[in-house]
Amino acid sequence: PYDPYAYNNLGRVYRRQRNYDEAIKWFRKQIEIVPLDKYAHSNLGVTYVEMHKYEEAVSELQQAISINPNEAHLNVTLGEAYLHLDQDEKAMAAFHKAVDISPTPAIWNDVAFQLARQRVHLDIARNYVESAIATSTAALRTISVDQVTQKNIAWTSALAASWDTLGWVDFASGDLSRARSYVSASWQLGQRALVADHLGEIYEKLGDKKEATRFYILALKSRNPDPETKDRLSKLVGDRAKADEMVSKNAEDLAQARTIKLNNPSKLSGTADFFVLLSNGAGSSGVEDVKFISGDPKLKPFEAALRTAQFQLAVPDNSPVKILRRGTLSCPATGFNCAIVLALPEDVHSVN
Repeated sequence: PYDPYAYNNLGRVYRRQRNYDEAIKWFRKQIEIVPLDKYAHSNLGVTYVEMHKYEEAVSELQQAISINPNEAHLNVTLGEAYLHLDQDEKAMAAFHKAVDISPTPAIWNDVAFQLARQRVHLDIARNYVESAIATSTAALRTISVDQVTQKNIAWTSALAASWDTLGWVDFASGDLSRARSYVSASWQLGQRALVADHLGEIYEKLGDKKEATRFYILALKSRNPDPETKDRLSKLVGDRAKADEMVSKNAEDLAQARTIKLNNPSKLSGTADFFVLLSNGAGSSGVEDVKFISGDPKLKPFEAALRTAQFQLAVPDNSPVKILRRGTLSCPATGFNCAIVLALPEDVHSVN
């Protein structure tokens, strides 16, 4: 009953389920036990932001920052709350403080995204996210599959997030064509629910109801969809029950878009993981290099087949870029064709 972490973690679970009343109860219980808990105040503030209770969020986030003043993400979230309260000067001060604490692609991107969402200071947002993209692509260009580090893994996910943010800045600026290009590339790479929702909004603005409907459905079939996506789909198709039916009947398989089938002439069977380094300067296949990581060693010869496989690689502005993906190759015991499924970048946490 006096565990120093359990109540906070229980609150986190309820917040992920969007059961906010329960989340708040357990975060407050954590604070009863550890009044200066650096996580509980932060999580409570984030919960209030998700509930659109921005005054309450500001109070908790300020308390969290007083406990943990060098946490840049707290200042980004505080800035977000201030933006929603139309306190622009305080919001920008919080954002600038976040950048001062951590001048990194993740913070630049997060600040840019909040500004784009509120359609304010779009010139600043563009500068930040373009800096994030430039840093991420420069880091990715130095990657070798023979020396992948834990830090290398994060750059692919970071680039996907920044492409979406830049597309959202373009959307807020009225450049729908460029917005679609960047957000589409982000969706292909990361398949995040928020990005599919953005594509739905872009296609709706373009007057393409069919594609807007499709991407709203894909967003709702993805991990952790925003409840507002269901509202947008319901409004688009005219009825919430119809929207629910369309989502339940949609047969589009998200993993299928990340699956590449390979011939299996030797009738091998088993599973193995590989790193695949893609490049838009590596010819038609887009594959620059491949490395066997772990699994059944008899599947290591598939490195050669993967080097000539046709992987999708969307790069919105055609600038040189490398993309590191991790995939699991499965070859059934029947000896039929094998398939490699690329992991979502945010799910890759190990180089082994």
